Amino acid sequence: MAAVSSFSDRGGNPQDVFVRLGVALPGLDLLFRTGTGVPVWAYPVEAGEGFDHWLRLRRLHERTGLYPFLVGPGDETADLAYMAENDCDPTAVERGLAMDAARRLAELAESQNTMSIEDVFLNPDLDAQPSPEPEFVWDKQETLVGLIPARAGYEVPGLLSWQGAVNCDLDGADHVAILKRWHDLHGAQLVTLSFDMLELLVPTPPMDPREAATTAVEQYAYCPDAVDQGVGSLAALAAGQVRSPSWYFWWD
Repeated sequence: MAAVSSFSDRGGNPQDVFVRLGVALPGLDLLFRTGTGVPVWAYPVEAGEGFDHWLRLRRLHERTGLYPFLVGPGDETADLAYMAENDCDPTAVERGLAMDAARRLAELAESQNTMSIEDVFLNPDLDAQPSPEPEFVWDKQETLVGLIPARAGYEVPGLLSWQGAVNCDLDGADHVAILKRWHDLHGAQLVTLSFDMLELLVPTPPMDPREAATTAVEQYAYCPDAVDQGVGSLAALAAGQVRSPSWYFWWD
């Protein structure tokens, strides 16, 4: 992989790098820099094109060192930029990589008095079904596709000191740790990161009922709104989203 600092240390636009790889990115421009100087570039795409662009750029990540993510429409970026520029924590990525994500999720579950894995397993929702294809909110609308120097997608919330879930006492390091856990277990890859929403592509979601129940409890600990303002029960979460190839998280 290209050194992740290569573009951070230069003020230039990486357009030439992509042109040499046979990819044109019309409108690519600097969106903002984090408080530690990490640049985020972006360019606009039409509704229905965002995920295709993400896939193409994701395949080039090892050659460019730039990780793609869907940012949302232009008017969604101001708060994201403000967090990254003004509330930047330079330790977030390394703290997240050193964190025990399973223990952190257990702490969150205990603080929320979450339903036990056994109860979720023994009370399945027979009506909820997984989505057969990955679906992403900003893929359905005009969006900006962002690019950031990162070794992996799970580092991006840490690099941006992302506070979209601050109301649930989660900081950038927590997101790094938890997303890395799901990456290691299920191949989960960050696709979307906007002001208060995060979406993952999950190539190998857990299909075993007990494993799905375990992951549902973890997802609820991570994002209670996935149930409380979403599917309505942990059993529905385990039968539906958890077994789907894309995971959606939104915090009120």
